[in-house]
Amino acid sequence: MQASSVAAAANAATLEEMDRKLKISDKELDLVNKRLDEAQAAAAEIEGLREALKKAEAEATAKKMATEKAVAELEKAKLAAEQHEARVTEVQVELQDAAKKLEALEKE
Repeated sequence: MQASSVAAAANAATLEEMDRKLKISDKELDLVNKRLDEAQAAAAEIEGLREALKKAEAEATAKKMATEKAVAELEKAKLAAEQHEARVTEVQVELQDAAKKLEALEKE
């Protein structure tokens, strides 16, 4: 009877040790799952940031193209204004010459 009591006590101790190890394993598994959830959330956030970056880069490219187009149009308008101004100066000279000729003709 004493041998069975010793065996029962040994079995109980073994069961308690296994139960303790199981509880430790459960805690470790919970921690691993928590870290996995955090990593997945971080990965999702990173993916969201990548998408936002792609969108911002596309918008920046579109704005750059629009700016370059506007600059080209302004340069074209500036050239046209310079040409117009040159023509105005040319016509003013022609008018002055004509006025001088008219005065000369009137004096004759």
